[in-house]
Amino acid sequence: YTSSLLRASIMFILSSINYFFKFEINKIDIMLLTLVIVIFINPFIVYDIGFIYSYLISFFLILFYDKYKNKNYFIKVVYTSVISFLVSFPITVFYFYEVNVFSIIINVLIVPIVSVILIPLAIITLFFPICDSIMFFFTSILEDISFFLNDISFMRFIFCKPSIIIVILYFVIIYGIYR
Repeated sequence: YTSSLLRASIMFILSSINYFFKFEINKIDIMLLTLVIVIFINPFIVYDIGFIYSYLISFFLILFYDKYKNKNYFIKVVYTSVISFLVSFPITVFYFYEVNVFSIIINVLIVPIVSVILIPLAIITLFFPICDSIMFFFTSILEDISFFLNDISFMRFIFCKPSIIIVILYFVIIYGIYR
C-alpha cells in the first residue's frame, strides 16, 4: 500500500472507532496514533516522500481546519490548496529543487472535479463494476489534464537545496502562525 492510503485507511478506522464509542479523542491525536501504527508496521516508511507529504500536509490541514471550517465550499478548496502548497513547498524544494506555483490554481480546479465526479463514480463502480469504463474515461481525462497543466513552466521556480534546519524553521514558523 502507498503510505498515504495506509494513513487515510488507519485514520478512518480510528476516527470511526472514536466516533462510535464516543472516546472524544481529537483528530491530531488520532493522526499521531496512526503515525505510530504505520511506523510500527514499516519503520522504513519514514524515508518515503509520500509518507512525508501525507503526514505533514494532513497535520497542518487538521491544525488549520478551525480557521476555515465555516466557509463556503469554494473558500474551503482554496484554503486547502494554499495550505497544502505551503506545507509541501519546503519538502518539494528539499527533494526536487523546484516548485510550480501554478499548482495552487491546478488544485483549485482539480479538487472539485475529483470530489463531485470521481469519488461518487468510484463508489458507484464499487457496486456496479460495469461502470468501470466510465470511471476509466474520466480518470484518463483528469490525468491528461493534470499532465498538461504540470508541463506549464511559466510559474516553475528552481531553487538550491535548503538545509534541513531551514526546512524545520519553516515548519516552526507555519505552526507559529497557527498559534
